Amino acid sequence: MFRRRSARLCTLHERHQRHFGHPLAGQIPLATLEAYRFKFAQFIDRHRDTPQARAAIQLCDDMIQHGLPQDVPQWRVKQMAWKRGDVDKRLDDLKQLGVSGREILDRVGGAFLLSRLDPRTLPDDIRLTFRIGMEVLKVRAYPWRDMVSGGTKRDVPGGLVRRVLGSYLRRHLAVFALRVEQGIAAEAKAIVDQAETLATEFAPSTPAPTDQGITS
Repeated sequence: MFRRRSARLCTLHERHQRHFGHPLAGQIPLATLEAYRFKFAQFIDRHRDTPQARAAIQLCDDMIQHGLPQDVPQWRVKQMAWKRGDVDKRLDDLKQLGVSGREILDRVGGAFLLSRLDPRTLPDDIRLTFRIGMEVLKVRAYPWRDMVSGGTKRDVPGGLVRRVLGSYLRRHLAVFALRVEQGIAAEAKAIVDQAETLATEFAPSTPAPTDQGITS
């Protein structure tokens, strides 16, 4: 691919930088993402009544219903108020579409698990932050808008919106996601241990003592 004059990256890698947060990042197979989302959702279903699960779902619900806290650091967002409005607009779109906090949590949790268990596919760096933001925005299909020319164009949120949302959820849910991963591993180990116990041979039994040969 060509580079524009003194640009650091070629046009292809520049596009990846804006969209995924890293020039070497790319699309992740949908089947891979869904497998980790399902694993995360199953664990939350089994522990949905715990304080940890309720708090995580509430955090995502509050984000959809009330937007991000005003004191969230957002790099250039504070200098560009219209970008803050863009973030709020995206969250309002999700609210209008009826997106729930549980849906957000399952998708974000799947991204966390993928990064922890398969770091070659999703490294634990800025790519994870962008992926979390993308998971939030892609809970529903992007809205389409009519163009002046009479055609249609997909309305894709800018990279800064993905970064802001991803950074907020990553900061608040990282430890929770780590505990979920540890819980999943512990449950898997318990199943293996049970299977090994069931497959273990019985120890030879010791004959019970008798009264033969004993005289009063």
